[in-house]
Amino acid sequence: MANKYWFPHDEDAFSDTKIVCLVDKYGALGYGVYWRIVEMLHKEPTHQLKHNTLLVLSLSIQLKIADENMIEELIDYCISKLQLFVSDGESFCSKRVNKNIEDQNKFAEERSEKARSAATIRWEKEKAKKQLEEMNSPDV
Repeated sequence: MANKYWFPHDEDAFSDTKIVCLVDKYGALGYGVYWRIVEMLHKEPTHQLKHNTLLVLSLSIQLKIADENMIEELIDYCISKLQLFVSDGESFCSKRVNKNIEDQNKFAEERSEKARSAATIRWEKEKAKKQLEEMNSPDV
């Protein structure tokens, strides 16, 4: 299961050419809207968001941005020009978010496998110790 509390944020994300273009057009506000959307995508079970009026209104309320048209335009710009998001016409996702989720799931599975292996080794040692104790105990 993916970690629900954090996701990696590249320390040089602001230097990415797509982000530079986003900030050039929308300023720091665009950067903030983009990262809020990335956060939302991480939380969604499908890691997709419906590209609709409700999303725009929600972002407007959450981020205290009165200009809903700007948010809609920004999302469209991120999809069509910058390819920060991928759309099927109704919903959109992020390859970056999907890779984060894939990496987190892989890490969690590796951690689970290591825990299972460690538990198996511990159980086998305990079983061997018990067998040795039974062999060395005097008969009553």
